[in-house]
Amino acid sequence: MKTKFLKLSVFTFFLLVFLACNDAKNSCEIEQAEIESLTKKLDSVVKMKSSDRENSEVNILSSIRRIKQNEVQYYDYNYQIVNNQSKLTDDTMELKVPVSNENFRHHNTFDISSSTRSAILYHISDGTIDERSNNPITHILEDKVHTTILNDGIKNDSVIVLVINDNSTEFNANRSAILNEAREFIATGVEPTSISLCEAIKTADFDKFRPQEACGGIIVK
Repeated sequence: MKTKFLKLSVFTFFLLVFLACNDAKNSCEIEQAEIESLTKKLDSVVKMKSSDRENSEVNILSSIRRIKQNEVQYYDYNYQIVNNQSKLTDDTMELKVPVSNENFRHHNTFDISSSTRSAILYHISDGTIDERSNNPITHILEDKVHTTILNDGIKNDSVIVLVINDNSTEFNANRSAILNEAREFIATGVEPTSISLCEAIKTADFDKFRPQEACGGIIVK
């Protein structure tokens, strides 16, 4: 929306300048600084939009609901991704993330793919710093994420989804380190099942990444 508004502003400005320049009653003296200012603002927003691959632009839908009785059987852990409950198509990743309360929200999605495997880090939080992984599963956080977040596309017809629960303030303060550790974890090669992935995360040697508050799984086309 902001991009469209600025584009419209720039277009309108230059249109007025053009009309003024074709009016014999006007001197047609244009403030170069004003033109450069508008152009820079437009370029800045366009670059931000094209480079920011982790925000809501790649997320179509995010909502939370009570878990259904017939869904409980599919999940062993909070934050677990189970194939067929969560689904992968050419265009979207349809995620169903089991959580322990209704306050959980999606915050960011990041491409953490390796040279051989497609993977994303899906950051959620209930707004606290409390550990929730051992609490009973009560809700499902549902979301749809565009596969365009994967810079190199879908490899091997599958995507590994790492889900991490972390307070946004702490996550953002350590984001670079967390993403680097997540990418290194994917690059080492992990088992393509949700249970083994969750167990591998919890025993991995992380510094900033919160393994006790992470799980995930793999979804296949």
